Amino acid sequence: MRGRSHLGAAAAVVELLGTVLAGLLLLLVVAWPRPRRAVLRPVLACARKVTELERTRLRVWLRVHTSPVYEDTQALQSGLAT
Repeated sequence: MRGRSHLGAAAAVVELLGTVLAGLLLLLVVAWPRPRRAVLRPVLACARKVTELERTRLRVWLRVHTSPVYEDTQALQSGLAT
């Protein structure tokens, strides 16, 4: 059981750091559309990957089945809501 909690804690730290970094990057380019789009692409791609990692962790370790695959913006919103 300890391995599961350590894996969950590690996933939470990665999600928190990713959310903070994404927020800082977006804050820096909020006023400029072109750089914002350039920053948003990798942020959304990372949000999708982190969401898939969490879905896989839940399915494998806790046998919890989640909703279908998220689009990029849904993945980002899901990560910010948790």
